[in-house]
Amino acid sequence: MFSLRDQNHPHCVICGQSNGYGLRLDVRATAPGVAEAEFHCDRVFEGYPDMLHGGMTCALLDGAMTNCLFVHGHVAVTVELNVRFRNPIAIGRPVVIKVWIESSLPPLYVLAGEIKQGSELMATATGKFIEKSMMSVWPARNRP
Repeated sequence: MFSLRDQNHPHCVICGQSNGYGLRLDVRATAPGVAEAEFHCDRVFEGYPDMLHGGMTCALLDGAMTNCLFVHGHVAVTVELNVRFRNPIAIGRPVVIKVWIESSLPPLYVLAGEIKQGSELMATATGKFIEKSMMSVWPARNRP
């Protein structure tokens, strides 16, 4: 049986398992409403010397949040993402991305997350997601 990720994101650059150029981020449920993934910060993702590019940080958090919804039975798209960069993420070391569902009021979901490198908090984020099936009927003026 295919997972919601496999059905809805087969070629996603962050999590798609069929994308030969993608990251293939493997996000797993760790508790009700919570999911985690590990990512090795290779030099190919560098921004400033020896630092992970900020866009990668955002993409990892967004992808992990989307997949947190997948592993908890929801298919939703990002309508807002706010990231706070707390410390530079070092190249050559793994990070752990942890995300969780803050509130679930379908069709809207609010998630939060963090990236840690070792025990140090590197970035935090909040995101709002709307059920994908609602995108065509949800006017832009009503979106969060």
